[in-house]
Amino acid sequence: MRLFSGLLFLLLFSACQLMGIRSVNGNGVRSTQSRSVGSFDRVEITGSVDVELAQAAAPGVRVETDENLQEYVETEVDGNTLHIRTRSGVNLREHAGLKVFVSAASFREVEVTGSGNVAGAGKLSGDKMQLRVTGSGNARLDVDVPQMEVEVTGSGTVLLSGTTRVFRSETHGSGTIKAFGLLSEETRVEVSGSGDAEVFASKKLEVEVSGSGDVAYKGTAAVVHQEVHGSGSVRKVQ
Repeated sequence: MRLFSGLLFLLLFSACQLMGIRSVNGNGVRSTQSRSVGSFDRVEITGSVDVELAQAAAPGVRVETDENLQEYVETEVDGNTLHIRTRSGVNLREHAGLKVFVSAASFREVEVTGSGNVAGAGKLSGDKMQLRVTGSGNARLDVDVPQMEVEVTGSGTVLLSGTTRVFRSETHGSGTIKAFGLLSEETRVEVSGSGDAEVFASKKLEVEVSGSGDVAYKGTAAVVHQEVHGSGSVRKVQ
């Protein structure tokens, strides 16, 4: 077993060297760095970064990680988009963890690409919110918006609660949307692949399933449209 582990480490190390990826070990000294940023209402998270979102009057970014890794965590605003990522070509091995705290007046769009995680600190409100998760990342949000749109591509998981009038959701792959706690009036669900969706609708529900995915729904809505292609299912639960 030790021999196997050693060989695996060697192979991974060699692969990183061939791809030009440099590993940087954290020094274990936890540090907090506040960063000055301009206004934004869109957030893009790339890589393995944990992010917490909070509504506030002024925009702000705070990074918590090992002291010597701060320089490798990039946070910059381009147009109305805040980009959060680690420096290209570097593999961070943090000992003190890595978390980015983000505040803004509103979050119109949030995108997670890779294995990162995003969570809301309290309820997030606004006119409309779009959430996209690509890869194996996770999102957990409590919202109060007239319209909520979610798209999961890959194996990610989205957990939603709060209230909305119109909810649109799509899963492509093996991802999961858990939104029993998001009280929506009109809901549309599209599942493609082996993913699962749990939704709520009080007035109208539209469902399309292609593959082996499953949709479970709660609420008093009338199902105005339902299509299932494959071995998937649609069922009402109490």
